[in-house]
Amino acid sequence: MVPRGKLALVADDLFASKGELFFVNKQIIMSKEQIQQLGHNHELLFREKATSSAVEKVMEEISKLEHINPPRNKRETRRFRESVSEATTREPLTIYVGSCPDYAHKDGLYTHESLGGGVPLLTNYHLSYDQELINVLETHKVPYRLVIMIADVEAIDDIFAERFTGGDKEEFLARCYSSVDRTREVIQQRNGEFGINGRIISSSFFREFGEDRFMTCQHAYQEVLLERYRNDDSFRQRVKGDIVQRMEMYKKMYVGVIDRMDIQEQEEFLVGRTLRTMAQYLTLGRLISEKSKYPVIINHPTRNIGVYNERNKILLPGDAPQPHPTIPVFEMKFSVY
Repeated sequence: MVPRGKLALVADDLFASKGELFFVNKQIIMSKEQIQQLGHNHELLFREKATSSAVEKVMEEISKLEHINPPRNKRETRRFRESVSEATTREPLTIYVGSCPDYAHKDGLYTHESLGGGVPLLTNYHLSYDQELINVLETHKVPYRLVIMIADVEAIDDIFAERFTGGDKEEFLARCYSSVDRTREVIQQRNGEFGINGRIISSSFFREFGEDRFMTCQHAYQEVLLERYRNDDSFRQRVKGDIVQRMEMYKKMYVGVIDRMDIQEQEEFLVGRTLRTMAQYLTLGRLISEKSKYPVIINHPTRNIGVYNERNKILLPGDAPQPHPTIPVFEMKFSVY
């Protein structure tokens, strides 16, 4: 433990804290006055790392959130606890939230009848209900960022592009980025209201990770998943179960399309569509874990929610044998589909 009245200095990033901090297995203890004598040649951030009691309070309080469920398994829960304990202002907890584009909706459910450029339904829900988790982190002074990402990747769906923007992918993307801008305006008002100083960010999949990088990774996962579908009976049954569960949603998304297909065409289309969604979740899990040291995801209810962390089971060619890091995933308690 650090003696009372002393601060622990991490020589790597020059962080100071009342908690224990380490640099290559060495702890440097000095008084605040001694640290100040170092001068202003280094950036000193006096971020107090969460104490063990604060971490326990966070873990207790996230189990009581009204609209969000905490991570579902022990591995994710353990990783969230570690992240809360270790996060600093330099390496904050980074919460990623994916949102559909601004599709039409009615009575709190997507109808997919049109595509607008305003704040999407799912984004509005996140802006309201994710505040529950933010309040916990704010109360216990856990550094964080919340990144809300519009799924501009849906512009690559030729049927969507044809239906919503006359086949114009660029117009589809333009509406997505209009949604990003409208969301940013709401966030700016919210930042002022809650005093959270710009820690909520409006973005998109492609803007966060790059379109080329995202699509290359997604296509690679799609190929691996298709191969598994052809050769793994248990996985094939899982995919077919996903299709059954999503059929009503698919009929809304692809109105007048699926009904015109024969049985073989339907199966090929629906399998491809379902594998594509799985590939997107794997891609997001991979790119998020590459970008952030302490990532967290908040997701709407879906059968794919566990896929973020299946990167150790579904490997790309050339993947190293070491395990991919686990991402804690929170789940909203209600659906918009």
